[in-house]
Amino acid sequence: MLDTDAIRRRISELGLSQAQVAIACGMTQPHLSKILSNAVKPGKKATSALEAWLSGEKATSTVDQLGRLAARLEATTPAKRMHVMQFLATLERLL
Repeated sequence: MLDTDAIRRRISELGLSQAQVAIACGMTQPHLSKILSNAVKPGKKATSALEAWLSGEKATSTVDQLGRLAARLEATTPAKRMHVMQFLATLERLL
């Protein structure tokens, strides 16, 4: 069972915001808030990410996340892939 009290204490000790922890764990701040207030029961992925964060381990790496996204992109329709590629090209121009 996830120790939400320990997570809240650690967030406070480190002076972090829920948004920062949520990003590190691959979730949104509102979802993290609901987990910490016991309004929702976290799924396996969220539990694993939060336990890894709490123990100081790196949560899912960006490379792993990108790999999963690439696999999902390959499995979608050519039209959707084109939309994503156009979006990425636009985003790249902004960077």
